[in-house]
Amino acid sequence: GFVGDENMQVVRIKSQWPEEENFSLFRADTGEEYIYIHFLTPVELVLEGNRVRVEPGACILYNQHARQEFAARETPLLHDWFHVTGDLDPLMKKYELDYGCVYMPGQSFRLTRLIQDMELECLRGDPMAQRVCELKIEELFIAMARSCQAPERQCRLDRAVQKQLMALRLKVHHDFTHPWTVEEMAA
Repeated sequence: GFVGDENMQVVRIKSQWPEEENFSLFRADTGEEYIYIHFLTPVELVLEGNRVRVEPGACILYNQHARQEFAARETPLLHDWFHVTGDLDPLMKKYELDYGCVYMPGQSFRLTRLIQDMELECLRGDPMAQRVCELKIEELFIAMARSCQAPERQCRLDRAVQKQLMALRLKVHHDFTHPWTVEEMAA
């Protein structure tokens, strides 16, 4: 089950939120909220007093009462973000994640889609919307944790092989009734 605070509440959220070129943000204290940001364009973060350039696809979770500072100098900023209250410490511990650390989970479109789904849940306010958001947050955390796996545990495929496998998968899914053989799939 979900390891976290049942009182977790997404209080603000935006997907693919744009800002002007040279946008900068500084918060001396994030207050009682945790802030998650997924950068879709390059930015310069200030972490522990050091300026760090991060590439598109990077994400970070700021702890409550943390300093937050970043700037988009090269291009207009595009990012996904949300603010959440409650207690994320048990979930961070479960996935061995750190606040204020930059993660590169890859597959940015998947992260954006999760945040878009959360945003729609919050806007619609359907029953159990916050529970759905909790589960989406856990999925984001899993993506962040996976990015920390040792390279020898990660499966990396050549782009051409990856495309071939995806085409085969699509072919098989379109014809479930066919008695596929290994020879046919390998052809």
